[in-house]
Amino acid sequence: MKDETHVKEWLEYAKRDYDSALHLFENMTPPPLKIICFDCQQAAEKHLKALLTAFGIKFGESHDLSRLIKLRAKRSSVPAKVLAACADLNAYGPDSIYPGGGKSSLAKTKRALKSLNTIMAWTSKEFKNLCQVA
Repeated sequence: MKDETHVKEWLEYAKRDYDSALHLFENMTPPPLKIICFDCQQAAEKHLKALLTAFGIKFGESHDLSRLIKLRAKRSSVPAKVLAACADLNAYGPDSIYPGGGKSSLAKTKRALKSLNTIMAWTSKEFKNLCQVA
């Protein structure tokens, strides 16, 4: 695995975003839906950046999950459900939390959490495969 220190850092930050999203969803009334969706997007972004770092793939400064996943797809196939999850979460990038950044609903927030779980499960599998090869 390339640059293991940075991979671990990306994953630590991703876990914080994931934990924050879950905490807000489960403990705040009413839950701050836009913030939860943003945290889901951020956790997914960091998981993808950790994976790209592990494979030595340069990604530059981008919050676009579809762009990031395409960088991985150039080297290996990516399941359609992961591509769809990235597209779903792209709507909740940094601009989404500012005024005029769109609205969220409980259904969309649950979908964002599900999309994040899809991406995390896939990246975890990719890391396991990488460790078996190394």
